[in-house]
Amino acid sequence: MSLEADMRTYLLAQAGVAALVGTRIRPFGKRLQRDQLPAITYQLVAGPTTHYSHNGASDYEVSYQFDCWAGTSDEAIAVAAELQTALDGYRGTWGDHRIGSTFLSTVLDDYEADTGLYRRLRQADIHYSTPAG
Repeated sequence: MSLEADMRTYLLAQAGVAALVGTRIRPFGKRLQRDQLPAITYQLVAGPTTHYSHNGASDYEVSYQFDCWAGTSDEAIAVAAELQTALDGYRGTWGDHRIGSTFLSTVLDDYEADTGLYRRLRQADIHYSTPAG
């Protein structure tokens, strides 16, 4: 599977995230309706960048933007907090990908007046290698 698919599977398995968004974690660009909230969308914003050692390519780095959407600002903040708990500092495996580190950085709040949706954006920098093992 792709890193994105494995990442989504991992997030869906996190009790705190699933309690708030259910299965509503989707790639960016899938338009949300109010009855589909709260939800998380994600998109690749940088990478993958290859890191090299004396033995050649050793691992990769990507950055994903996660948008936590909700009908209220408090709900968007709660979803982002569960996302942070699930991702920040994570090391382990997602499917066939060995995750060396995951760090959340950027935080940005937004309100879309035309849709009435609140959003808290988080950026995650992920260092990984494949296959795991």
